[in-house]
Amino acid sequence: MVAAGDRAARALVLTNLVLVYQLRGDHARALPTAEQTLALERDLKGDGHPDTALAQFNLGDALLSNGQPREAAVEFRGALAIWERVLPPDHPYLATAHTALRDAEQRSARKLGERRDQRR
Repeated sequence: MVAAGDRAARALVLTNLVLVYQLRGDHARALPTAEQTLALERDLKGDGHPDTALAQFNLGDALLSNGQPREAAVEFRGALAIWERVLPPDHPYLATAHTALRDAEQRSARKLGERRDQRR
């Protein structure tokens, strides 16, 4: 069995790795790493923890980068819901999450419009 401290360190490393992959444009590797990070954070800290919200936000970002805006919006909403409960209203994570959610929703609407146009 792996010690909780080792798992927490692994979660931190994975969180940073997701960001590195995203910055390098390696979105195909960022996505599964983000999924793994979120699962680990949920297991370690539960669904309502700010670190879990960060992992969920990072998953949303990876999904958005992989052309999945509707799925990204779901993750951004989840992160935002946690942060709204646990962070002060002026915390920068809230503004960032609102902006990311709006972006995902706009991209999703555009994608839906493009699909409709293709059917015509």
